[in-house]
Amino acid sequence: MKINLRKISPCFSRLLWLVAVAVSISCATARADSPKVPDAPKVPVFNPDRPGIADGSTLVGPRKFQIETGIQTEQHKEGDNHTRLTYTPTLLRYGLDNRCEIRVETLGYQQARSSSPGTDTLTTDGYSPVSLGVKVHFQDSKPSTHNLSLGTILRVFPASGSSDFRTHHFTGDLRLAADWTLSPLWNINPNIGVGFYEDASGKTYTSFLLPVTINYNVTPQLTVFFEPALATPEQHSGGTSLIYDGGVTYIFGGDNQLDFGIGTGASGQTPPHPFLGLGYSHRF
Repeated sequence: MKINLRKISPCFSRLLWLVAVAVSISCATARADSPKVPDAPKVPVFNPDRPGIADGSTLVGPRKFQIETGIQTEQHKEGDNHTRLTYTPTLLRYGLDNRCEIRVETLGYQQARSSSPGTDTLTTDGYSPVSLGVKVHFQDSKPSTHNLSLGTILRVFPASGSSDFRTHHFTGDLRLAADWTLSPLWNINPNIGVGFYEDASGKTYTSFLLPVTINYNVTPQLTVFFEPALATPEQHSGGTSLIYDGGVTYIFGGDNQLDFGIGTGASGQTPPHPFLGLGYSHRF
């Protein structure tokens, strides 16, 4: 069935705005209805959303600020042209209460170095678009749900960025995030969602998203993970992309995390072959 993107694009944009307003009202209502707590609010276990593509369902904690940043490099090939892309993904999170947090996210500074046989290397740099978002946690883990924790994440991307990395359309995505504890050693973190994006040629498209992170807790501080991530379509008039990645995270001091991740595309035209990332997260 052919999808008319000219009709979907404005409808999807309006839908994202309506959802954003609804979520904001929900957050405000939750804060207003929450009982007054005389003591300091309980801070959840430190659980950054990086690395990996899937995000968790839990929040940073009331009146807590968290930064998650790093550096990532990836290789792309199109015919004889090779491109090495380096960027600094950064996520800023602030907890309003036990139900809601606000988020600012970007790939930060980007540099692309392209080369092909018989030509000089071309270097382009600039700043990535910035998204504004909100995460709402609406179900705690319970024995009756087999320790299933649920939340929603909404992001909106105004047209922004610089140089070749600038976007020209309003885009965004909406995801349902879950954390499912199978045992003290194993945890699954699936996301399912829909996004309205702009591809490298400036064309917009609607994509369905399904990343799933599988975690193994070597110790309470040390975790290894593996993640397949599916997006279809991957670009305007494109096919399906599938990425595999894995790595390790190490939490220390209660509010700090170091992470390492590596992955590659298994199918599609847009995934990197391969990518490598290092990161650090801290909660204040």
